[in-house]
Amino acid sequence: PHDRNIKLLKKSLKLSLGEWSFGGEQDMSGAIAMAEALGRMAEYSLDYAYYWTYPEKAAKAADAFRAFTNYDGAGARFSGRFLDGTAPDGLSVFPAEVGPGQLVAVVVNPARREGKNLALSVTGCPAYQKMRTFSVTETEAGLHLDHDGAPKSRVPIAPYSVTVVELSASR
Repeated sequence: PHDRNIKLLKKSLKLSLGEWSFGGEQDMSGAIAMAEALGRMAEYSLDYAYYWTYPEKAAKAADAFRAFTNYDGAGARFSGRFLDGTAPDGLSVFPAEVGPGQLVAVVVNPARREGKNLALSVTGCPAYQKMRTFSVTETEAGLHLDHDGAPKSRVPIAPYSVTVVELSASR
C-alpha cells in the first residue's frame, strides 16, 4: 500500500525527507544503513533528503555516502534514471543508467559473514567494454577500487559491504 500511495503523491508533489540519521557512522553498520537508505531514496524518486550533519571524512558512513556521490574520487556518481533490478536473497541492488552507455549499481550486503557472487545480466543496453568496482568493507579502510578492466559475468560481493559496480560501453 505504501508504494501505491507514494506513486500517487509523486504525480503532483515533490517528496522530501527531513533530517535523517541512523547513527553508527564510525561502524560498518552505519555504512550499511546509509547505503540502504540512499538506495531506497533513489528507488522511490525522493526529491530531497536532509541528513543530520555530515559524517566525518574517515567514517564508514561517509564512505557509503561517497559510493553514491563520488565513488572514484574524480566525480563519478550514482545518478540518472533508476532501473529495475533483482538481486539474490540477502542483497539489495540499486541500478541506474547514469549516461549513454553507462550503468552504475550500488550493491548492499548486510550479512556479516556471507559473501555473494552477483551474476550480472543486463538487457536492452549496449555491450559493455569496461567494468570498475569499488567497495567499502568492515576490514579495509575507505572506499577502494577492486577491479578496473574487462567486465566479469559475476562480481564478488564481500560480506558486510557496500559495492559499486560501474559498466561502460567504451573503454
